[in-house]
Amino acid sequence: MLLVREIMYCKPGKVRPLVEKFLAMARLSMKGYHELVEYGRREVYKIEG
Repeated sequence: MLLVREIMYCKPGKVRPLVEKFLAMARLSMKGYHELVEYGRREVYKIEG
């Protein structure tokens, strides 16, 4: 099982608009948020049981 964690560092004052956009995009698609993000990274963990 893989756990994917996306870490994003937002521009000042843009956290709430980013969260609102993610909630709306969850119903549609995953585009249109890049103008709110400064930079970020993705961490992928393998969970062994």
